[in-house]
Amino acid sequence: MISIELDSISMAGVIITWILGVATIAGTIIAVWHLVLFIREKRKPIFTEHDIKIIIEELERRGNIKTYLGSLPDAVKEVRNPFDEGLKAMQEYKWDEAVGHFKKALEKATGTELVALFNFIGQSHYTPGRLDEALRSFEKSASLAEEFNDQKGRAVAIGNIGKSYLIKGDLNKALRYAQDALNISQKIGDKREEAKQYGNIGVIYNTKGDLDSALQYYQDAFAILEKIGDKEETAKQLANIGVLYHTKGDLDKALKYFEDALKIHSENGKKSYTATILGNIGCVYQLKKDFNTALQYFERAMNIDRETGNEKDEAGQLCNIGLTYWYKGDLDKALEYLQSALKISQKIGMKEEKARQLSNIGLIYLSKNDFDKALKYFTEAKIFNEGLGRKKGVAINLYNIAETYKKKGNLDEALTYYNQALVLYKQISAKREIELIEQDIQKVKAN
Repeated sequence: MISIELDSISMAGVIITWILGVATIAGTIIAVWHLVLFIREKRKPIFTEHDIKIIIEELERRGNIKTYLGSLPDAVKEVRNPFDEGLKAMQEYKWDEAVGHFKKALEKATGTELVALFNFIGQSHYTPGRLDEALRSFEKSASLAEEFNDQKGRAVAIGNIGKSYLIKGDLNKALRYAQDALNISQKIGDKREEAKQYGNIGVIYNTKGDLDSALQYYQDAFAILEKIGDKEETAKQLANIGVLYHTKGDLDKALKYFEDALKIHSENGKKSYTATILGNIGCVYQLKKDFNTALQYFERAMNIDRETGNEKDEAGQLCNIGLTYWYKGDLDKALEYLQSALKISQKIGMKEEKARQLSNIGLIYLSKNDFDKALKYFTEAKIFNEGLGRKKGVAINLYNIAETYKKKGNLDEALTYYNQALVLYKQISAKREIELIEQDIQKVKAN
C-alpha cells in the first residue's frame, strides 16, 4: 500500500449607496449637493455588498474555513477601507499583506468589528497552512465575541478553531470545538449554521474512520438544509456523502451523490463549486480505473479553475492529472504535471499544498526505483508537515519512507518508520490506516 495525498476530494456588507435628493432650489442648495457628493465619494469603499458576498464565498471555498463580517460593512472609513484592502490581498494570495491591512483596521475597530477582523486574520493564516497563528487569532475572536455577547461570531470562531485542530490531526479537540459551535448555533436558532456544524462533525468522524457516524451527521445536515430550502449548502452535504461512499469504495453511490451536487451547483451558476465536484467525479473514475474519463473530468475542472483565477484548485487538478498518469504508467508525464502543481503551490504560498505535491513527486521517483530521490522528497514533505503541525501528513510521509526502505530491502529501517507512522495514526484515531499499517508491520517481521 502506498499513501497518496489527494487534492480534489473536498469534505466539503451592506452596499454603500449614496442616494442624493433632487435640488429644487438653485444656488446654495446645488453647492451643498456637490459638497456632499465629494465627501461621500471620498469615503466610498472598494467593494459593494455584492462584491463582498462573492469574495467571501470564494475565500470560504478556497480555504474551507468560515468567514464572519460582524458590523464591518457599516464601519467608519478608517476601518472599512483597510478591511477592503485586506480582502483584496486575500483574493491575490498575499496573506501577509492581508494580515497587515486587517491589523491596521483593528486600530479604530470596535465591538463585533474586532470579532470579525481577528477571524479574518485567522483565515489569512489558516488558508496558507500557518495553523498555530490561525489558532491564536480564532481564539482571540472567540474571546472578544464572548465579551461583546456576539453569539454568532463566537460560533464561527469556535468552529474555525475546531477545523484548525482537524487539520493538525487532533481529532478529539476538533470534535469538542465543533460540538460547542453546534450547541451555540442551536441556542441562537441559526439553522444554516447548525447544519454546517453537523457537516463539520461528519467530516471529523469520516477522518476518524467512523463512517456510520459520519453518514448520520451528514444526513442530519442535509435534512435541515432541505427543510430551509438552502440549495447551495444542500449540494455541499451531498458532496460530503459522496466523499464518504468514495471512502467506503461504493463508487456508484459516490458518483450518484456527486452528480446530484453537480446539478445544483451548475444550475446556481457556481463555477468554483462545479469545478470541485467535477474533480471529485474524476476521482471516482480514477478509482474505477477508467483513466481517460477521469482525465476528461479533471481537465474540465482545471479549465474552470483557470477561468476563475483559482490557482489553489488549479494546482489540485494538475495533481489529480499527474496521479492519473502515474496510474496509467506514464511516469514522465505524471512528474511533469506534479511539478507544475508544486510550482503553483510555491507561488501562492500554500504550504500544505506544497507538502502534498512534494509527497506525490516522491511517489513517482519511488515507482522509478530512484530511491534516493524518493526519500529526499518524502523527507522534505515530512519537514513541511511537521512545521504545519499536520499529523496525518507526517504519518503519510513516514509510511512512504518505510515503503521506500522496504523496496530497497532495508527491512530494519522500514520497520522503524512503520512504527513511527503507526504512533501518529493512533494519535489521530485513523482506524483504517492503523489496521493496514499493522498488517504491513507483521509482514515485515515475518521476513
